[in-house]
Amino acid sequence: VNSSFIFKTSEIHKLLTSKKWSCKDVVRYFIDRAVKYDPKIRSMISYNPKVFQRAQELDEYYAKNNKLIGKLHCIPMIIKDNIDIAGIPTTGGVTVLRNSVPNTNALVIERLNAEGAIYLGKTNMAPLAFGVVFESENGGLCQNPFNFNRTCSSSSSGSAAGISASFSVISLGTDTAGSVIMPASYN
Repeated sequence: VNSSFIFKTSEIHKLLTSKKWSCKDVVRYFIDRAVKYDPKIRSMISYNPKVFQRAQELDEYYAKNNKLIGKLHCIPMIIKDNIDIAGIPTTGGVTVLRNSVPNTNALVIERLNAEGAIYLGKTNMAPLAFGVVFESENGGLCQNPFNFNRTCSSSSSGSAAGISASFSVISLGTDTAGSVIMPASYN
């Protein structure tokens, strides 16, 4: 999967403040990219059903105040599927938790919200972040975007593959014993 363009936070903010793109345009770009390429990569487990609602809120805030909410205003993020986001299942990569939908956000999500981040969805991971088993019960084996015959490594595999394939600007993973370092290296 070739990245047509890898965005930086400052470049997205420039597109927004110059009014070349809206936050909804930014979200559409990354969602369209993931929908097109992720079926082969399998980095995403679920998408945020309220992502365009959040984009609209950020667009309205900017239009009303002529300033960004924070440092991450409309910066697309993908989140490892063991971090709670209210209203989106947190499965930990196992089917028994597929209906586990938190009512509240993890503290890190609350802090990122305050800075204006926008979550596109949850990423594939090794079951219960146990890095020895690479294949998620919910998302299958995450493929390396550069070579489908290679692995993405351990539990934050979807987070790393999603960034490598330019499905978002920032990805949040967790590390127990190489869970972030190894996928980042492999991808």
